[in-house]
Amino acid sequence: MPSLPISISSFLLLSLSFGQAFAQPYQHLRGQAQGTTYQISYQPRPRALPPPAFDSIFQAIDLSLSLYNPASLISAFNRSRLGIHADTHLLHIAQAALHFSESSQGAFDITILPAMDAWGFGQTPVQRLPTAKALQILSSHIGYKHLTIRNDSLLKDIPQVQIDCNGIAQGYTVDLIAQRLEQAGITDYLVELGGEIRLKGKNPQGKPWNIGIEAPPGIASKAHSWTVAPSNGAITSSGIYRNIRRIQGREIGHILDPRSAQPANSQVVSVTAIAPTAMTADAIDHTCHVLGVEASLQWVSHMKGVAIMLVYRDGQGKLRDTASLGFPAWKYP
Repeated sequence: MPSLPISISSFLLLSLSFGQAFAQPYQHLRGQAQGTTYQISYQPRPRALPPPAFDSIFQAIDLSLSLYNPASLISAFNRSRLGIHADTHLLHIAQAALHFSESSQGAFDITILPAMDAWGFGQTPVQRLPTAKALQILSSHIGYKHLTIRNDSLLKDIPQVQIDCNGIAQGYTVDLIAQRLEQAGITDYLVELGGEIRLKGKNPQGKPWNIGIEAPPGIASKAHSWTVAPSNGAITSSGIYRNIRRIQGREIGHILDPRSAQPANSQVVSVTAIAPTAMTADAIDHTCHVLGVEASLQWVSHMKGVAIMLVYRDGQGKLRDTASLGFPAWKYP
């Protein structure tokens, strides 16, 4: 089969080569969910339990975490005065988010929704840039310390706090699907949702999965992508240049700094993260845009099984790339 293009985090382009089956043929499932596309490829095992219907996972996540579903729990939380009783999905996401917020000193923060709306990345387009006074008010409503988990409840200390879990929700969904596959005895698979990838074992050629990462425009004259072969785990990427709003003549990137309620200004152009889980990789690739190059490399150096590759602009505006220890060797095609 020809190479199959995959959009990583809806921003960077990945490609996989499936080739010919080396044993029992792989199953390939494709569809749409969570406002994007998904692909699930796995090799069935004799006498293994059949994988469950994945639609049930997508439906459960939609009812819990979708900002576009007014009946979801996250929508109910955002409308609430001081919080709600939550399901396991929302509680798990919130707990993980608070961990990433603490470890990054607030560079990752799911209470960012009011700022996302103000800068035009919400459900309603905006025509004017937010004023300094508006951002000052918004900032008082943003901050992970406004959130508390108590038993089965997600609580907030002021009504204005609203959360957006898009920074890790797709990665979490990918992990759930991978978990279901492994529960069914599947040991060779790749799960991709909106570019968030979790993989294990071998591809249909009996070799490690090859992931092609599109380079940002201008990164290199000799090639337009890298190829990496990560081991078991997850790989995600985000590129700030792929989702931009133009408001009053200014270009606004989609990743905001929760600490200032303004667009991230770290000179990082794209991040590729490898981690044990897709949710972790998802949160890391988002956060590194806010932290910048040196702080990102320092941050992930303390994380087991985590590695990153960064594309950034140097002091002269030239695009360069670097990676943390442990990132698999990459090559130009």
